Amino acid sequence: SWTDFLLLNAPLALHVDRSITPIWYAVGIAGNLISARIWMTRRIRQNNSSAVYLATLSITDMLLLVLHILQELRYAWGIKTLAFPFVCETYFVFYLSAQYLSPFLVLGFTVERYIAVCHPFKKEEFCTTSRATRVVVGLVLISISLCFIQAYFWRYDSAVGDCIVRSTTHDDQDGSLWSIWTWSTEMLVFMAIPLVILLFNIMVIREVRKMSNFESAMT
Repeated sequence: SWTDFLLLNAPLALHVDRSITPIWYAVGIAGNLISARIWMTRRIRQNNSSAVYLATLSITDMLLLVLHILQELRYAWGIKTLAFPFVCETYFVFYLSAQYLSPFLVLGFTVERYIAVCHPFKKEEFCTTSRATRVVVGLVLISISLCFIQAYFWRYDSAVGDCIVRSTTHDDQDGSLWSIWTWSTEMLVFMAIPLVILLFNIMVIREVRKMSNFESAMT
């Protein structure tokens, strides 16, 4: 197993992982819980569409950390947390959906800030809590739809007593359905979307700088 491999070849790394990771879980879960409570208060949430994105982002990241604990127990401690029918097939749908949803939410929040700064006359139309809620629901559905096929990719194998990738989906290795789908979605979510976010942020920075220079020239 992976745990036995680490015990044999990198015992120090495994010890550090077992010691430090629980601290990160505690800090991350507590921090996201506090953040979600703050952004979900009526005073902050009222007429503040950004709070919808940030509250959902906090909840998503907290869910991701909770789900990742099962992975940590599996690889760092050798506990077969996913070695159960149905749990194995559905776990990666939710785990990867939470991963994918975070960049999507940051994109939605960034586009909204871009509209508010670069197109202020359209702010009242597009930057509303009701529209933000609809966008968040749409992003959740997109994330789940991208990951729903994971329920087919993974299966519980009673022969090995663990959760493994279905052999029929990765027989061709690099050219397998599992590899192609995983690489495609990962590149979309973790490369293309961050580049789009960067582009929108650059445009916002340029607009803010332009406004600052204009105000300086007027004084």
